[in-house]
Amino acid sequence: MSASGVGCHAAQSGMDLKAYAELAGKVYRTLYDKVHAFRVLSVLHMQNEDAKSYWRNLAEIHSAPEWLWPAKTLYDRLQF
Repeated sequence: MSASGVGCHAAQSGMDLKAYAELAGKVYRTLYDKVHAFRVLSVLHMQNEDAKSYWRNLAEIHSAPEWLWPAKTLYDRLQF
């Protein structure tokens, strides 16, 4: 499962993230980042295939105000 898929499942599970991580046998901090990446990806017009390599970047963008997430400048920064 892709990082965004893991983040999606964890975010939509309705469980506390720490409890989900423990139950799924995942490292909490990595799961936390994948959930943040999923939340950013859900508002971007970006193909999931393109996002696979950039989930850590997407997780970092999460700290910006939500209204900035779809900004072209943020998306361009993902293009290395």
